[in-house]
Amino acid sequence: MVALVLMVALASCFGPPSTPLRIGANLWTGYETFFLARDLGELNGKPIRLIDFPSGTEEVRAYRNNEIDGAGLSIDQVIALAATQGDIKIIAIMDDSNGGDVIHARPGLTTLRELKRQRVGVEATALGAFFLGRALELNDMTSQDVKAVSLELSDHEAAYKAGRVDAVVTFGPARIKLLKAGAIPLFDSTMIPGEIVDTLAVSTQAIADNEANLQALVAARFKALDYFQESC
Repeated sequence: MVALVLMVALASCFGPPSTPLRIGANLWTGYETFFLARDLGELNGKPIRLIDFPSGTEEVRAYRNNEIDGAGLSIDQVIALAATQGDIKIIAIMDDSNGGDVIHARPGLTTLRELKRQRVGVEATALGAFFLGRALELNDMTSQDVKAVSLELSDHEAAYKAGRVDAVVTFGPARIKLLKAGAIPLFDSTMIPGEIVDTLAVSTQAIADNEANLQALVAARFKALDYFQESC
């Protein structure tokens, strides 16, 4: 009986163990520092699991399904999530796009205005929709002027090469592959400076349950960023 009382007392002193922290990230340079931090050993011994997703669309879906506790997301995606789920908060700014997001078109199309009545591939539920909307707005066009084709990031290259679209709103490795395939850049994020901001956003429950681990993750990320910058 005495031993049992001591065990209960000790358990109450130390509190419940922290739950593993599940963080999603996609194929974007700003989020790669999470994985670099892990490779450098900065997350060793910490209950933090990094989960790689093809794009922000899959991250948003996973967050809604409670498969992750937080994610690297563009600020427009966080705002969209907050509109229906008020339990998400931004805890760190990862970077802002300075040319990494682009609209690539097939040869023969040289200006954005020439996209009128053309098929434009875009992730309709992710940053791409916002980016396309801003590009059209700055060229006195609307979404009605183009034929939007919903495409997941993994389908961008194949859809372009197969001729299913005339232009693609894209980023990351797909951007490079489309350039190599002869695509022409018509618009990029340097034309809307400061509007595409990437963040680390997590649920309020994760903040309450995993404050120390979140602080460790953010600290590890900035150490990785310093390492990267010093190596360049």
